[in-house]
Amino acid sequence: MICADPELSALDVKENKVYSKLREDFYNKNGSDSVTLENERQEFLHDRTETCPIPFTARISENDSKQIILCLKRLYINRVNRLENSFIN
Repeated sequence: MICADPELSALDVKENKVYSKLREDFYNKNGSDSVTLENERQEFLHDRTETCPIPFTARISENDSKQIILCLKRLYINRVNRLENSFIN
């Protein structure tokens, strides 16, 4: 579903880049914030699954698909903003 929507796919790539850069920086320093960052990542993945559940059926309606994609976009935007504001600044 993420790869099917160009904007959502771009947000996924951006989140991965920001997360990977922060993780690398934390491990290179002393790792003190790496546990916090990893815990935050696990919370995000859990929230993504719980907040925007993707049905395990072969077919989802177009309306449901649009709603799930909008939900995921909001989560990814919030995630990237939170990473940038909490860990970079």
